[in-house]
Amino acid sequence: MYRGHVPVLVADRWTNDELKEVLESPFLLASRRGGARQFYSIEDRIRLTDESFACLGTSGRIEWYETAVDGDDPSLVLDVGGETVAVLDSVETLCCPGPEPTAFRYRYSRGEDGRLSVFRGEKPVGRYTSFRAMRTDGFRPVPLPLVPEHHVRRNGHLARATHRAFVTGDEVEYSLCRAR
Repeated sequence: MYRGHVPVLVADRWTNDELKEVLESPFLLASRRGGARQFYSIEDRIRLTDESFACLGTSGRIEWYETAVDGDDPSLVLDVGGETVAVLDSVETLCCPGPEPTAFRYRYSRGEDGRLSVFRGEKPVGRYTSFRAMRTDGFRPVPLPLVPEHHVRRNGHLARATHRAFVTGDEVEYSLCRAR
């Protein structure tokens, strides 16, 4: 949305439907549950106030959503595989300086030797040479929720008028997404 320009996103046939779903109403939201917003996850990591990163020690589908309350700042909940693993005061907790390390069961950091160390509280529970090794042992970084007001700070009306270009066979088709 740089200088009043509308973005054009180019997708292949495999990601076009997913992209369309993200851009249409509700714009950048996975869904709404009883008035509360449910967010998509993105690959950005959550940095904690001690410079470590939030980590999961469980597998399953990740769901970020707000609690349905009548206030301005509903809580933000992280469920993994149907289990609540973290509750933050609000989506604003994710902004700098970030949540406290105690907000998540696990956290990880990279040492000077390049190895990844996973902690539960202050207790080390694993040390790994790579993210792959960490994942093999059941730990993975917590993905950041895509919160529309954090990721589209200006010109929201232009973001909602995004053009999609996608390949169908030997042609390129164009479509305008106009989310509310």
